[in-house]
Amino acid sequence: MKATAILLAFGALLGACTHETASDDPSRGSLEDTFPSGETDAAHAWITIGTDAIEVIHEAMARGDLPGELETYDTTGEATVLRVATSQLPALTRVMHDHLHRCGGYMVHASFDDAAGALETSVRKQAAESSLVSYTLNNASVVNALLSAVQEPQIRSTINTLSSYSTRYYTTQSGVDAAHWLRDRWQQLTSGRPDATVETYQHTGYPQPSVILTIPGDSVPGEVIVLGAHLDSTTTSGSPLSPSPGADDDASGIATITEIARVALSSGFKPDRTVKFIGYAAEEVGLRGSGDIAAAYKTQGVNVVGVLQLDMTNYKGSTKDIALVTDYTNAAQNQFLRNLITTYTSYTTLDTSCGYGCSDHASWHNRGFVASIPFESSLAQSNPHIHSGADTLAQSGGNANHALKFAKLGAAYMAELAKGALDYSDDGEDPPTMPTPTTTTHTGTVAQGQSVQYGPFPTLPGTSITAALTGTGDADLYVRFGAPPTTSAYTCRPYQNGTNETCALTSPASNSSAYVMIRGYSSANYTLTVTRYAP
Repeated sequence: MKATAILLAFGALLGACTHETASDDPSRGSLEDTFPSGETDAAHAWITIGTDAIEVIHEAMARGDLPGELETYDTTGEATVLRVATSQLPALTRVMHDHLHRCGGYMVHASFDDAAGALETSVRKQAAESSLVSYTLNNASVVNALLSAVQEPQIRSTINTLSSYSTRYYTTQSGVDAAHWLRDRWQQLTSGRPDATVETYQHTGYPQPSVILTIPGDSVPGEVIVLGAHLDSTTTSGSPLSPSPGADDDASGIATITEIARVALSSGFKPDRTVKFIGYAAEEVGLRGSGDIAAAYKTQGVNVVGVLQLDMTNYKGSTKDIALVTDYTNAAQNQFLRNLITTYTSYTTLDTSCGYGCSDHASWHNRGFVASIPFESSLAQSNPHIHSGADTLAQSGGNANHALKFAKLGAAYMAELAKGALDYSDDGEDPPTMPTPTTTTHTGTVAQGQSVQYGPFPTLPGTSITAALTGTGDADLYVRFGAPPTTSAYTCRPYQNGTNETCALTSPASNSSAYVMIRGYSSANYTLTVTRYAP
């Protein structure tokens, strides 16, 4: 592949970019001689970015918004290879977000060869046009059972927990802690399923791991489907270490795939194809976590037949329910999603586009895998509060009603693409029908420092129980199994501002009765709703 090297350097005194084009004279050296290193390291990174962003980058450098140098290899008309200082990545993310409304909008690669390979048009053409499986809709009993088990409070609880971290930025301890919380939550979900596994995937160059939950396939385990979302968060206001709760971007996606995993495991879903749920690290700085995993799977020959990315699912900016991104995705799988929506739901759809490298599906697409990304709205109408301290659940009305739609779509996608049955025991019979959940509601008033106890709430061991607190003022929610909670002894304590907290838990094998305490941080009027499976 012939490439032309261009140096884009910010001239502080001249206030403009200078451009130096390398000669094609062989005496100037080979491609490998032009740059200090062919590998991404701690100081520099190889990235690919949409060529339509280059002019925006020139303008940002001229303004001083993106200081330093960018060494450029223009290899296709659609995308460009750049070598940048890793210290420039936060500023580049900010420029792409502020001026092109893209989350990231670029991809970090391990080496120049990997970056150049991502520009191969034949690979992207294969990813856009290929159909690796027969898309049939013939697993309705499983789909309908899973859809009926999906619960909004469960999704809301995960969003609340993840957005309670001050930031989930990929280099921070809180970003690592959030990944470990997800690992522990997924391990809890798999506790009754010895066939399912949870692992962390460690990356080179930064501490935040990705998290992978695997349900092995029964009849065709060598074929894999992936449902993914990203763990990290960022802000374009000031330092990337500033508060970035990331409730919509992308705690909502993680919460959505977590709920799909929960209902699959608790319902005894036994897929024919292997199903992997992946929480990716470092999406906001060049799709780094998903890039590592997709590259490794391609090298290892893992036969991934379908990828579904859920990035931002809980802000309803459009009149339609679900937007399907049509660029850098697979046409046949997109149509499969439309068919799932019209067959199993009453949701409405629209088409949208999001540009180059806008989320983790692009890591798979650029390596030839079939990938799709249903999105919360058209790109122009999506959540305006992302990448800031204002990306909170309150921007979505304090609930996860919109994300619930994506959980149902994702569950249908899993059941119809992976196929399989609700028969983990392998006895040829469906698992026992779950009883109808019992809902209890209490209303009251609490003064500052006052505590009110409720319970016990007897719950079937191994089933879900959700305690949701809403109201005005500021009251705190405490839940404990086996005994009434105190301020120092509890199973769940969400730590949210105001009177809007949720605990979504799985009852233990013993001492499965739950107790709830409401304590006034200040005076508050509240409604407590407890939903559980009673014995």
